[in-house]
Amino acid sequence: MGWKGTHKIVGKTPLEAAAAIVEDYQLSCSTIEFVSQISPLFSDQWCNIKALPGANRLLKHLKNHGVPMALASNSPRESIEAKISYHDGWKSSFSVIIGGDEVRTGKPSPDMFLEAAKRLSMEPSSCLVIEDSLPGVTAGKVAEMQVVAVPSLPKQSHLYTAADEVVNSLLDLRLEKWGLPPFEDLL
Repeated sequence: MGWKGTHKIVGKTPLEAAAAIVEDYQLSCSTIEFVSQISPLFSDQWCNIKALPGANRLLKHLKNHGVPMALASNSPRESIEAKISYHDGWKSSFSVIIGGDEVRTGKPSPDMFLEAAKRLSMEPSSCLVIEDSLPGVTAGKVAEMQVVAVPSLPKQSHLYTAADEVVNSLLDLRLEKWGLPPFEDLL
């Protein structure tokens, strides 16, 4: 993305991201009007979204080891399900899916992660959050969870100091460090 304000929208709710764009570009429409115009364009492109390197490997590995997983995103639940439907086996990998429209306050509030822990019947302190955004890292830490950051924006790793660990790729994740079964395949 070439827009200088990309960091202003990563990890935000769709409405917060739209408000930042409307403000930065001084658009003559309201945030709601902008969202209603742009949403169909995004929906048409979800089939083209590529998984991060290592994502399929991670999900398959954890599912095969019976590790309960939750997907928590500031996006509306309907959007999350539409997005993951294009990735074989993803929906069935998650025991819990929580959208920003299902909690009182989205990230950086801890509400979403605390609700995920509750639905998984787990203590927050025993949960590991793998997060690509600063609001998500903040939410995970406020929820008193362990957090591994995989920054979505290149050359931004230095901003993720609140995370317990920062990795450049899901391929660099060492699960055994977090009490999870290690990968059997060696990359």
